Amino acid sequence: MKNLTLSLIATLTVSTLAMSAPANAQTPPSVLQPYKAYNAAMTAGDFKTAIKQAKSAWQAAEKEMGGSATTGDLAFNYGFIEKNQGDIKKSLKPLKRASDLARFHTTNAALIQTEREIEVISALEAIGDGNKARDRVSQALAFAQANGMSNSVLTGELHVQDASACLRNLSRKVTSGRSQIGSLVKKGGGDQNVRAGRAKCATIAKRAIDIFDQNPDSARPVYVSAAHNFVGYALEAKKSWYAAAMSYQKSREAVEAVFERDNPVVAQAIGRWLNARNYLKRTGQLEYALENGLCRCWPYAVDRLTVEPIERVDPRFPAAALDATSGYAIVQFDVSDGGQTENIRVVNSFPGDIYDKSAIAAVEQWVYPPKTREEPADFRKGLSEPLSYFLSQGLSPI
Repeated sequence: MKNLTLSLIATLTVSTLAMSAPANAQTPPSVLQPYKAYNAAMTAGDFKTAIKQAKSAWQAAEKEMGGSATTGDLAFNYGFIEKNQGDIKKSLKPLKRASDLARFHTTNAALIQTEREIEVISALEAIGDGNKARDRVSQALAFAQANGMSNSVLTGELHVQDASACLRNLSRKVTSGRSQIGSLVKKGGGDQNVRAGRAKCATIAKRAIDIFDQNPDSARPVYVSAAHNFVGYALEAKKSWYAAAMSYQKSREAVEAVFERDNPVVAQAIGRWLNARNYLKRTGQLEYALENGLCRCWPYAVDRLTVEPIERVDPRFPAAALDATSGYAIVQFDVSDGGQTENIRVVNSFPGDIYDKSAIAAVEQWVYPPKTREEPADFRKGLSEPLSYFLSQGLSPI
């Protein structure tokens, strides 16, 4: 049971990075100068300089202004950009400080603190400190509820982080085989306990989905995608392949419109969708799924006829993939007039580049019929084929 949790760090642009401004009239020059340099670096996309200047502005504020809303804002600027463009571990101290100082804001203090707690938890998850992450999630959820934010999108994001921590905890217990009172999985419990554990985590994710569905315009795509992924994992464990594929379809739809396909969040969503779709095909359920909402989307959306191979070699499963999840590689290539593949390249794969060499080696051996006079000029150009890889025992994914 691998790669089920998700580090919730999205691909960011300058417009989405924090750029809180201190009040110029009350801000010492020792703080204002590096803050302005930070802003200029952000605008130029020079994140290395922005990190340095953001840190300087925060440290100067701590010295000159002490605990204040402005100091908290500057701590958040530094922690946020360090987390997303630098060293995640270094981001924890300023992010925690920013959360602590949110109380000095005269308006929306609870909202600001919750936003900052989400970033702290995300950083903790990213460095693998799941226990601390889950503790802070519990505290943040209680805080949000006490401050009337039970149906806030921020609370939805906290539920996603809670579901992620739940899956991480489940994965640890499955791997270690430990039996604990109240644990999700008992030693020797097998698939039944795994299914129960994933179902419990999915229940948490569904709370987030309910909130996001009520607030579609303000829900962040990366969190929407993660929530649907977590529900999909539970459906996979039940071998409910159609429902799992539809959940992953919602996941990929949430992020494909925002990020490129090589973004890890998009690649993961597409990879899980492809995996579920292929199980549907292997179990004879694909036609039913296509008739009931499964999209004919990339890489299966074909808007023109293409030539079919007369000899197709299956890819070999690379040894390095035994420590990975099931995955895929989308290969694009041309076919010569004589029927040989050429210009072969991998245009998208998951996870990482584990399957790239294997996929290319397989396609190199494919043979197509010779070109006919009736074929259009581009009939053999830019063909795309998805190659799927399974870590499985029968039809049950590992």
